Amino acid sequence: MLYRIREVLDLVASDGFRAASSKAYAIRVEEIGKAWRWPNAILTALFGMAYFATVMLASLFLRKPRLSADTAALIDRLAATYYYVPESVLFKGIELDAASRLTFAGKGLDLGCGNGFTGTVLKASVGIAELHGVDQVNNLAAPETYASFTVGDARDLPYPDESFDFVFSFGVIDHIPDLEPVLAQAARVLKKGGHLTFAIQTQTFRKSSLWYKTFLRFGKKDLANAYSDYRDVYDMIHHHLSEAEWREKLRSFGFPMTEISYVFSARQLFFYDLLNIQTAFLRFFFAQRAYEIMRSRPWLQRPVARAAARIAGHLMMTPANQSDATRYFIRATKAD
Repeated sequence: MLYRIREVLDLVASDGFRAASSKAYAIRVEEIGKAWRWPNAILTALFGMAYFATVMLASLFLRKPRLSADTAALIDRLAATYYYVPESVLFKGIELDAASRLTFAGKGLDLGCGNGFTGTVLKASVGIAELHGVDQVNNLAAPETYASFTVGDARDLPYPDESFDFVFSFGVIDHIPDLEPVLAQAARVLKKGGHLTFAIQTQTFRKSSLWYKTFLRFGKKDLANAYSDYRDVYDMIHHHLSEAEWREKLRSFGFPMTEISYVFSARQLFFYDLLNIQTAFLRFFFAQRAYEIMRSRPWLQRPVARAAARIAGHLMMTPANQSDATRYFIRATKAD
C-alpha cells in the first residue's frame, strides 16, 4: 500500500486522524479483495509461493537458536498457531516471552483480550490463578481460559473499584486515542499495590522500520517521514511518549512506581517488516489463502512452522537495549 500514502495523509489533514484511520482500513480491505481476482490471482499465488520458499530456505542457513526451554516452547507454540504469518511469531514471541518472566499473582484482568490467545499463553506459562477478560466484542476462541468475560470499553470498565490484583494489556493501549480514561480506569479497578502491565512503542519506532530506512538510504527523507506518519495512521498508533513522559503520565494517575524494560530492537523491527512484506502490496496479499491451504495439510504446515520458529528464535537471541528498543515493556504499580 505504499502507493496510497499521500491519499491517507491528505485525509488526516482534511478530516483528522480517526477518519483517516477508518479510511486506511477501508482501503486495506478494498486492496486485499483484489488479491485473488484475475489477473492478480496468478501473481498473488506466485508471490506467496516465493515468500514461503524463501522463509524455509533462509531458516536452513540459521543455527539452532540458543533459547531457554520455556522460550523455545513458547516459540514452537506460536509457530504452530501463526505459521502462515511468521512475523507474528516474532512479534508475539518477544512480548509474551517478556511477560512470562513476570509474576501475575491473584485475580487479574486481560484488558482487550481479543480472541484470548495471549491470556491463554500467559495463564499456562506463569500459573495465573484467576483471569477475567474484557473486550469491545466477543471473539473468544478459548473461553475456558477466563473466569468471566465481559463486553466493555477500556475507557469505562464495567467492574467495581479495586477488583483486581493485576491488569495486563497487549496490543491495545497504543491503538486507543483517549489514553487518560484508560489509565484512570485501570487505576480504579486495581487494588492498592496492584500492577498494570503493557507494551507500547518508543520514539525510536518511527525511524526503525524497513521502509523508513529504505527511503532514507535513497535520499528520500520527506518520503521516509511521510511513511512514518502514514504507518501511524494505518496501524492506528496514537502514542509515542518518551520514557520520562510515561513515568510522569503514570504517576499522575496513581502509579508512583514504574518499571520500564526494553523489547523489540530496531533490528528485530526491520526483519519483522521484511517478513511482513506482503502488507506493502495488498493487491497480492496471500496470508489468508495460505492459512486455508496449510491448515488441512500438516505435511506442508509443519515445515513452514519449523522455519518460522527457527527465524523468530534466531532473531530473539539478541535482545533490545535502551538505545535501540522500539517498544517499552511497562509495569506500573498502584500506590498503597
